[in-house]
Amino acid sequence: MTYAIALKPFQGAKFCGDQAAVWEDPDQALICMVDGLGHGKDAEIAAKAAIAYVGENRDQAIDDIFVGCDSAISHTRGVAMGLAWVDKTSQDMLYAAVGNTRAAIADMGDQYIGGIYGIVGAGIQKPIVEPLRFTRKQTIYMWSDGMAESLDFRKYQKQRNLDLESLAFHILDDNADLNADDGSIVIYRKA
Repeated sequence: MTYAIALKPFQGAKFCGDQAAVWEDPDQALICMVDGLGHGKDAEIAAKAAIAYVGENRDQAIDDIFVGCDSAISHTRGVAMGLAWVDKTSQDMLYAAVGNTRAAIADMGDQYIGGIYGIVGAGIQKPIVEPLRFTRKQTIYMWSDGMAESLDFRKYQKQRNLDLESLAFHILDDNADLNADDGSIVIYRKA
């Protein structure tokens, strides 16, 4: 498996406002992290609407996906969202985010990737799409604000041999404050 998604709702609630998805084909992957504003049912509705929009429009340019999603989910409370596009045949990667989702490319050191302020669904401008280098030796981590803004992924180097799902839940369990917010993380590695 090239990716894992770990999600946990706020204080054991039955709804989770954090959602994530990965779509892969032989040449590329699109990784999406979404955090619906607040928690509970309305946050989950907004997050799932954003994921559905991205999945249906993943062949578009990243900045166009954000603008289209902003319009498509304007009837919801809105979301923070990060998107990473990976070319599996090269070292090319594109990343953009609106709101407070977080991302890092990690190997022996961590490279944090930012986004712009705003709420997808509340009226945004096209985000800045950042071109990055991503090699087979690196790992992409994307997470919600239910965890710290920056995490030290080097401390998980010894667990890198765990299957990705176990690693994702290990990092989530170590870092999420589920008494304050939903928690989520996506881990992606090239095959």
